[in-house]
Amino acid sequence: MTHTENHLLKPLHRQYFENNQGVWQWHLTMAVTDWPGFWRADWPLAMKLRFVSMWLSHAHLGGYDLRTEVRLKGESVFHRTRLSKGSLTLYLSEKIFELDPDGQSLTLTGQEYLWPNLKQGLPFAPLQGRVLSATSAEYAMPFMGLVCPCLTHLDRVKDEIILENSWMKLVFRL
Repeated sequence: MTHTENHLLKPLHRQYFENNQGVWQWHLTMAVTDWPGFWRADWPLAMKLRFVSMWLSHAHLGGYDLRTEVRLKGESVFHRTRLSKGSLTLYLSEKIFELDPDGQSLTLTGQEYLWPNLKQGLPFAPLQGRVLSATSAEYAMPFMGLVCPCLTHLDRVKDEIILENSWMKLVFRL
């Protein structure tokens, strides 16, 4: 059996995370697609103001850098994300993806850390997702206390992650 044949026998979520292990450097662009919807969103005012400050910085100073680290160990995947502007870390998250025995489903747990208090984590409730293929997945993703649908497409040609809700769109590209 060749390496390719052996790889195709593995569950989709193992293929996906084996392909995407390592350290990734991304560039983030953010857009608010519905400002009235943003202000109506059920989100604490402090988070809204934090988001507006990030959006203003992005609009006037350019995009953010995002570094992700992905490590697969057994049926768990460690995923750390750091969003920064220059040397200033604005957002940090540490997540664990638990792979389900069905070969596609996963459960995401962890916490987020927000500037200016990067020492105090905000845990989030377990979130569900599934791997669609060896190069794409969809899951609920926490972002600054919100839970947003996330769609990934990582094929070394069109590498992007889109995090979107009714009023915002974040696009991560290599």
